[in-house]
Amino acid sequence: MSSLQLYQAVKDDILIPWKKREPETFKSAWELLIADRGGFIFEPKVGLHDWVGEVDFASMYPTLMAVHNISAETVLCSCCPDSTLRVPELGYNICQKRVGIVPNTLRLILKKRADYKQLRNETQDPKLREAYDRRQNAHNVFQAIAASQLASEGIEVSAGQTVRYLITDAESRRPNRRVRVVFFIIIKK
Repeated sequence: MSSLQLYQAVKDDILIPWKKREPETFKSAWELLIADRGGFIFEPKVGLHDWVGEVDFASMYPTLMAVHNISAETVLCSCCPDSTLRVPELGYNICQKRVGIVPNTLRLILKKRADYKQLRNETQDPKLREAYDRRQNAHNVFQAIAASQLASEGIEVSAGQTVRYLITDAESRRPNRRVRVVFFIIIKK
């Protein structure tokens, strides 16, 4: 547990056990196949492509976890079995009654980064602009580190499934748009 997570737990009056005593929930062979696919490659479009850009989803994991309420106590919660929030492909329910400690913790970092970006964009002083830019970049690195520290295996799988779904769904829904996915890979560490 990180000090930031401990801070959030104390602030939210949450008691966290000293050691994890619950084993990971049972998964069927199908769930294991879907959830633990390792890397994922979106088949590349063969050819020469102009105006190719790159999106780093690793830095988006904290935002996905915060926006989609992905946390150990919110994924497969017992209070919302009919939740409309689901982990793509796996169908795991996500709590709609409470916000998890991971999203709450990450929101602190995400908000600070957004605040520094706004200050950077609003200031006319070049030295201040540079200082705010360095701070927001530091928070970008910090949010990625925090997300990896906060994520248990179940949370990591849920976030990975969400990224995979967002990319494949976006590509399948709008095949005639000007922006197309030409290559996509998830590398499981």
